Amino acid sequence: MERIGIVILSRVFSDRVHKKPLSDINGKSLIEHLVIRCLATGLPVCVAVPENEYEHYTFLLAVFSGQMFTLFCGDEKNPLKRMADAISLNGWEYAIRVSHDKIFLEKSLVSMVVSATMGSNSDYGILKNPMDGIHFEVIKSDVIREASKNYDSVEHITYAVKLISKKEIIELPVPTEFHSDHRLLIDYPNDLKMINLVMKSLGNDTTLSEVLSFLDQHYWVSKINRRPIITVYTCGYNAEKWISKAMGSISMQQNFSNFEYILIDDASRDATPAIMQKSVSY
Repeated sequence: MERIGIVILSRVFSDRVHKKPLSDINGKSLIEHLVIRCLATGLPVCVAVPENEYEHYTFLLAVFSGQMFTLFCGDEKNPLKRMADAISLNGWEYAIRVSHDKIFLEKSLVSMVVSATMGSNSDYGILKNPMDGIHFEVIKSDVIREASKNYDSVEHITYAVKLISKKEIIELPVPTEFHSDHRLLIDYPNDLKMINLVMKSLGNDTTLSEVLSFLDQHYWVSKINRRPIITVYTCGYNAEKWISKAMGSISMQQNFSNFEYILIDDASRDATPAIMQKSVSY
């Protein structure tokens, strides 16, 4: 029996990307890409899904037949309990939690965090400030089971686990070669668009290092899904006397440049929406 395995928590329905784990990325579903990279670590992999969505994932049983792969269906509303039950079924002492929107799991980073966490018998190990899209957590199974007993309907599992853990958290710096501000997380339609372009250019077996190098050399690809650091909102209702001055103060801002500006008209009855529209046109 393996001491540690990988749990991929997945669900079909997403607010931002319709049927995200089943989305096509260069001929394979997103979830297939992630399972392939997880299996490349040499560890067993379990995809844990809500019981009412099981049928959407059964194709994985044929794709990964004969490999160290299991498909588990469990609690429909509580991902923490679903994870705890999946771990108990497999009998693992530790589990690596990966969410289904992070397909570039890097084998060397997994090995580094697993060795440090299990070597010190810690409850929890992570990378410190990783780039978007390569995050994972190494968690002691006892802590997950205890957290599942204390918290119901938890969406952000990390918070519950940290509250239960009584040992020092292992937090390892990301090696320099994987320092980047590129976005590899798949959370919006533009993320899928960018990742698809990368995979079609480099192939499905491309490494994380190759992806980062490609994005460094083709910055226009990286810009497809790059999000602003700051969002500025201006809301107005019958504000035609003041809205131009308010918008002008933002356009003259020189202290920051990586931002988006959102104008919201609250059903004005004067020229406010027309003034806003004119600004957008420019």
